[in-house]
Amino acid sequence: MKSSSDPRTLLDALRAGTPLPALPDDAVEAARALTRDLAAATPAQVEALPEPLAHAVLEAAVLEGQPALAEALSASSVKPLAKAAKKALYQLRSRGVAVAQPAKPAPAPAPRAAPPPEALPALASV
Repeated sequence: MKSSSDPRTLLDALRAGTPLPALPDDAVEAARALTRDLAAATPAQVEALPEPLAHAVLEAAVLEGQPALAEALSASSVKPLAKAAKKALYQLRSRGVAVAQPAKPAPAPAPRAAPPPEALPALASV
């Protein structure tokens, strides 16, 4: 049995207009508006939602095959949301949706080789 915090269950409840008493009403209404118009959803709007609702909005993006929101949220400072966005990108790639590859950091320049130490003049005798 799925819990009430399951993204798919919450998404279904949001789309059906089912009341969600465990979550703030204003956040539920904001999430409903975002799921209706995913193309206009911004990462800041999704980050402002409680975590379960933010995951439900990401689930809506995956179901509709829209990678833009997940791509933007994959670099979010909210770690659980960034992790969920990366999972959403993986799901989209698995379904054959073209997803932008994450930017890779520039490779560090190779360290310069230090010149060999100077030979010290020395005499050795037995």
